[in-house]
Amino acid sequence: MMNVKIGQFLYSVSELPMYSKVLKVIGSRASGVSNLAIAKDASILKDFGRNEERAQVKVNVAVSNLRSRGVIVPVRGKYGEVLRIADTVSAKALIEEAAKVSDKLAASMVQAAESVNDSNSNKKVNKMASTKIAKAPRTWLNPETNAVEVFGIGRPSKVKLAFECDATGKFLNPEAAAAIKQNGGKSDDKLTKAELLAVVADLRKQVSEITEQRDQLAEIVAAESDVSGDEDSDELTAEERDELELDAEAVESDEDLEVEAVA
Repeated sequence: MMNVKIGQFLYSVSELPMYSKVLKVIGSRASGVSNLAIAKDASILKDFGRNEERAQVKVNVAVSNLRSRGVIVPVRGKYGEVLRIADTVSAKALIEEAAKVSDKLAASMVQAAESVNDSNSNKKVNKMASTKIAKAPRTWLNPETNAVEVFGIGRPSKVKLAFECDATGKFLNPEAAAAIKQNGGKSDDKLTKAELLAVVADLRKQVSEITEQRDQLAEIVAAESDVSGDEDSDELTAEERDELELDAEAVESDEDLEVEAVA
């Protein structure tokens, strides 16, 4: 699957059409727009047979990816959280690249149709061979284009395996497809660079907080130990020693008096 670099991030070419539609809807609303409103927009809803639930799933995936890359941001609106474009340069580039992809796709479909027509007109059909049933290729439902596509050459990705379907678009493994959708359109072991950096930053913050708490606890324990040591010290002060010496002299004087009385 081909990728295109826009700004600091790589985007899958197959994802560009949905990104473009989402950005156009957001850009058309000066006050911002919610996820639900995007999914209900006519330009998007028509691609899913007016099925709002399916449209909402695809919009949520696109919004999550665009937010993680800083292209759009959530803001507090009059009636709740809405989305606005934060990086206009990247948004414009995404829309332009999506337009190029659409043009190339249309041209390739026309060329393929012409090739099929030419082949059929020049080829002699073998009647016996035509009765032989060919093995159907493995297909998957592309979550971005909502089209049934052939696996193609090479080892299929986890996303393709999860979205494997029959010719009618029915999932062969609906549980796996649901798990991928819930994870933002990515397999569990596939995080973007920005997401990995966010995880590392969070771990570093936790380590810093734990270290600070440990140091504070050590200071408290040390302070308590010093106070306890001062209170329990067996060493006499100079004033206490003077008092003990006076008491000793008094005891000696009393004993002398008792001896003299007996004599």
